[in-house]
Amino acid sequence: MTVTAKRAFLLNSRMKRLLPFHLMGVAAAYLLQILSPLRINTDSSVLLSMALSAFEGKGYLFQGQPTQYPPGYPFVIKTLLQLHLASSGLLIALNLVFLLIGLLVLRAWSKIGGNHGVNSWLPALLVLASWVMIKHVTIPLTEFPYLGSSLLSLHFVTAFWNQGGKQKWLSFAAGAILAVMSIQFRTIGLSLLPLFPLTAFLHRDHAPLRVFLIKRGRFPVGMMVTGAILIVVIWLVARSTGWYKLQFIGNDSYGQALRATYRNGIMRTLFYSTEWLLLEFGTLFSNIPLEKVPQLRSLFYPTGLFFLGAVLYGGTLLLRAGRLLPLPLYCLSYSGIVFIWAGYDPRLFLPLLPVLVHLVLTAVDDMVRRRPVLRTPFVCYLAGYLLLGVIALLYSSRISLSGVDFGERYGNGTRRMTYRYAFHSKKQVDISHVDAGEAKLLRTFEPLAMHSPDGDPHVSRDIPHR
Repeated sequence: MTVTAKRAFLLNSRMKRLLPFHLMGVAAAYLLQILSPLRINTDSSVLLSMALSAFEGKGYLFQGQPTQYPPGYPFVIKTLLQLHLASSGLLIALNLVFLLIGLLVLRAWSKIGGNHGVNSWLPALLVLASWVMIKHVTIPLTEFPYLGSSLLSLHFVTAFWNQGGKQKWLSFAAGAILAVMSIQFRTIGLSLLPLFPLTAFLHRDHAPLRVFLIKRGRFPVGMMVTGAILIVVIWLVARSTGWYKLQFIGNDSYGQALRATYRNGIMRTLFYSTEWLLLEFGTLFSNIPLEKVPQLRSLFYPTGLFFLGAVLYGGTLLLRAGRLLPLPLYCLSYSGIVFIWAGYDPRLFLPLLPVLVHLVLTAVDDMVRRRPVLRTPFVCYLAGYLLLGVIALLYSSRISLSGVDFGERYGNGTRRMTYRYAFHSKKQVDISHVDAGEAKLLRTFEPLAMHSPDGDPHVSRDIPHR
């Protein structure tokens, strides 16, 4: 049985009939999150500040200094500010638009794999039910613009792979343009770049060239020399840019952070990277945040190992089938960068989640077809996963609908005083715990703060910058 067969064993006819209703319910809950006040965390504070700084004509700066964050997402927000459209609700809606693009691409992959009809929406439902997706969709972050643009780029690379003749180069060009756009949102968009030379070289239309090189005995040497020359040229060009300095040389750059990570020894760091990777896969596919149940940490390791194996197995099946070859290649490239980066953060896999879900379902389909007795355990797992997703949505909705008391519930109250001050709450405010920069962001992007008085007399002193 090939992976292109329809997904028939996981869902029976009754489940298939109910699937669209589940999906509509989850989609409605996501739309409800547009009502959430502006959710600020460390990264969103930097991104919004960069956009506001650019809007004020000072450049993409945070606290007066350039950062390693690419300017793509701040540019989008700055444009919204110029159009007088920037608000917390619109920023969440923008995240949802990028997420929708990713889900439509995911459904297209399901159809390419031979899974048609309502059943092809199952991967989308699993993505939407993920706690990491639910938690971050309400926060202005680069993950969602990157998710939409990178998956669309991957979709065009896949189209190029499956097309023939001159038409395929239009898809290739579209994918390349979107890959460049993705890098403007997140630096990890570099993981898309290897797909273009690989798919171009391995494309069926170019088989005569490969045969010629192999027969002449120059194939391995030619590939290594060409690859080395390309890497050196790209490095020399990039090295002369300000972007390279911000990303890899500056004091707060990704490159310097990576170097500091490996100072304790390469093998030691790679050991911890493996541990963190298992924990990340464990928390993603158990659909339970590790920080909520730290006492169950030991259970996340075998869970992560099983689903990491499922991803590898699903990738092998897609490589064997051929039509979706770019997906496992991208997954390998992206995951390799995250692995080398070293550190625990499931959010890093948020833009890759649709690909991971597709690979896991491909593996599960094959396992269930070979061993039908596995169907019941997997269906029970899906039910539990979706139930946890519903709980996460209810929890997020409760926070989103908190109104002026939002700061009391969001982020365990870590920014409680800033939200009280910005929302003109009648609760007592400790001015020493109010962040001036974040209060300014709330007054700029959040209607609850825009339409509030500047503050009560007891908080009218200057707010210290931190």
